[in-house]
Amino acid sequence: MIQRCPNCGAAIEIHPDSVEVTCDVCGFNVANAAQRLEDSLVDLALADGFFDRKSDLHPTQPLAYVERGMALARQRDFAAAIAAFDRAVELDPELARAYSARGYVYVQLGDYERAIADFDMAIDLDCEYAPAYNNRGYALLAIHRHDRALVDFECALRLDEHLPLARLNRGFALASLGEVEQAIEDFDAALAKDPGLANGFQNRGVARLILGDFEPALADFIEAIRLQPEYAHAFYNRGFVHIALGDYENSLDDLGQALRIDTTFADAYFLRGDVYRVQGQLAHAIDDHSKAIECNPRFALAYHHRGEAHLQTGCFDAAVCDFSALIRLDPEDAEAHNLRGLAHLANKDYDRALADFNEAIRIRPEHAHAFNNRGAAYLGKHEIERAIVDHIEAMRLGLTMAESYNNFARLWSEFGDADEQEHNLAIELAREACELSHWEDWACLRTLAATYAARGDFADAAKWAGQSVERAPEYARLACQADLESYRSFS
Repeated sequence: MIQRCPNCGAAIEIHPDSVEVTCDVCGFNVANAAQRLEDSLVDLALADGFFDRKSDLHPTQPLAYVERGMALARQRDFAAAIAAFDRAVELDPELARAYSARGYVYVQLGDYERAIADFDMAIDLDCEYAPAYNNRGYALLAIHRHDRALVDFECALRLDEHLPLARLNRGFALASLGEVEQAIEDFDAALAKDPGLANGFQNRGVARLILGDFEPALADFIEAIRLQPEYAHAFYNRGFVHIALGDYENSLDDLGQALRIDTTFADAYFLRGDVYRVQGQLAHAIDDHSKAIECNPRFALAYHHRGEAHLQTGCFDAAVCDFSALIRLDPEDAEAHNLRGLAHLANKDYDRALADFNEAIRIRPEHAHAFNNRGAAYLGKHEIERAIVDHIEAMRLGLTMAESYNNFARLWSEFGDADEQEHNLAIELAREACELSHWEDWACLRTLAATYAARGDFADAAKWAGQSVERAPEYARLACQADLESYRSFS
């Protein structure tokens, strides 16, 4: 029959003739009634002052301390639980179950090195103790030693092929090593054995998500939440699937639930911030990315995306601060230097911008955007020949870059020879930039208007300037409006 572990809730298969069954998750001893530790001894172990007794020890008193430790662990009094297991080990240094139980509590505390040391001792004392292999593998997963963890789960299943959580954990290890389809087979087997494993559905959902099987993944996360309604990670992952399916409103609902359950869930703040960015709610995006950074001050992508949002809202000094933080985390991050250079460029601080673009190109010599942006900085300093060289290199490295054509067109329009051929070339480049950006980029449309104006075609200049005003972000709208009014005054 299947019984739930009274300590951690995992499913345990118990046969009628079993003398003793141990939970493969936490090591809790689930024995038949005739074999249970005497209630009087458990009561004695739980009694105040029992820790101070050093004499008249009953042979089963170490097990009483293990029972006491498990009871305290269930109450989440981990310090007292560890003290109980320490006493059990003191009374019987060869009690494998005591080490395994203490290791389980260290896992709950996130102290994985101590947990592994205890599981090592339990295995040294009893090399056929399957739960210790399973639990050590789980601790190894937590510190990203996936290969070693996989070996432990294999050992656990070789000793007892009916351990559903060992199979579940092996699936997690396989998925972490890129063996996603094999992982799903393990998750299927674990769930067939115990359909109540919420984290089994959660993990299988993640594996299906990796394979791009969004609808089956969604079904798994729904079931995980049904089984465990306060499962923050299941809400987070279901929100991720909604994003993949283009359902942003349901995604925001799920991410909100994840954050209601866990207010320190940095990834959930970050992902919700990205949804707000897609929706154009940049103030909300910046707020959520800020919360993600509060939860995890080394969250590089949160600095990156918040910095980009600051660029979009015209808060260039704030963007410089974010990209500087990103560079402190990784001085060899070429894109961080490139983006900080853009923020300096927007502030017309051309020398600092050039320094950042130079560094980005040093780190990544094929960085087309950095060449393109450095060309724009040279253009701002009226160093035309250098600007032309960089824009040509940017186009050579990335011919589909609208920015390259846009900046090159503006350069040719403003600083080229004033003849028909040069003006037509500038217009052709600007139109190419608009084509590449699907006629939606306000900066490219503004450049196209400027090229027509430079040729004296103010009617077309006003037409495209109007399109630019409609699409420009708030911080650029006034400049685009000024262009439009200027062109209208000549037409």
